[in-house]
Amino acid sequence: MKDTKIKNILVIFDSKISSKNQAVGLVESLKKKIKGISYDKFEVKKSFYSKFPNLILFFLYKYGLITLNQNLIKKYYVIISCGRITAPISLFLKQKTNSRIIHILNPYYKINYFDKVILPKHDKNSNKNIITINGSLVNEQRLKINNQLKKKFEKKYPIETSKKIIIILIGGNSKSYSLKPDDLNNFIKSLERIYNNQNKLVFLFSRRTPTFFREGLKNFFSKNCIICNDDFINPYWYFLKIANYIIVTSDSVSMTSEAIFTGKPVYIYYFKKSRKKIIYFHRFLEKEKITKRFNGKIKRWKNISNSENEKVAKQITRYLEAN
Repeated sequence: MKDTKIKNILVIFDSKISSKNQAVGLVESLKKKIKGISYDKFEVKKSFYSKFPNLILFFLYKYGLITLNQNLIKKYYVIISCGRITAPISLFLKQKTNSRIIHILNPYYKINYFDKVILPKHDKNSNKNIITINGSLVNEQRLKINNQLKKKFEKKYPIETSKKIIIILIGGNSKSYSLKPDDLNNFIKSLERIYNNQNKLVFLFSRRTPTFFREGLKNFFSKNCIICNDDFINPYWYFLKIANYIIVTSDSVSMTSEAIFTGKPVYIYYFKKSRKKIIYFHRFLEKEKITKRFNGKIKRWKNISNSENEKVAKQITRYLEAN
């Protein structure tokens, strides 16, 4: 007999684009393996309470000092959350509804109470409920660009067919390090070697990229390059799809993961200072020949699409069907 029962999933994410992409990406992967899945999305916006540790947030939800929409408080097939401040909500809903909960990234509170926690390998956690991944999950639906949007991008960003498209994905400041003028100068020097008539450089920035870094690149690479600003529909996924080569700055795990998912040759440019766990992540990718270090030169090599979604979806499907 066919299973026609609707399996409703609640997807919770914070205001970071990467959190939404990972959470929704996981559900889309599960839909390929489990019939009858539908899902609702709930974004937790930043507020006065966001700075509180998760232990306090959990008790604020538990005792009604922070209230949720009552329509959210119901039994789900599973709840999937991503981002620190979403974890207490998952724990609260599990307590109220006995729903299974899966969290992406470190929940920073009651990690053993989650049915499954998906963590990057570089976090080095060996709890029994942990699923480890190399980097981050990807929402592969974002690579499906409809024809109408494609035409808009082609009109906005015309590129000669004879040129190789090299997209450069730039992160920025983090909690542990802020970019300096020296970082900009060194970055420019490394890119100068591929700045020629055979290549079309396309620069895309994250929200963390400081203004001086954007402006410095814009001023130096003003001719025959594409500098993407925030005054148009974000072309990030469009350029990932059409790129011949991709260069990513080392500080961004999510952009690196999305780049290698495409199967294109991916180069990593290392900023002067990187956290140990980020270095561990990149060294693993280099060792597995998934990425290469950018040293001012590019060449094509045989690469394959690398996605952790399939592996994670298989493990979670087995768990959900057995419990």
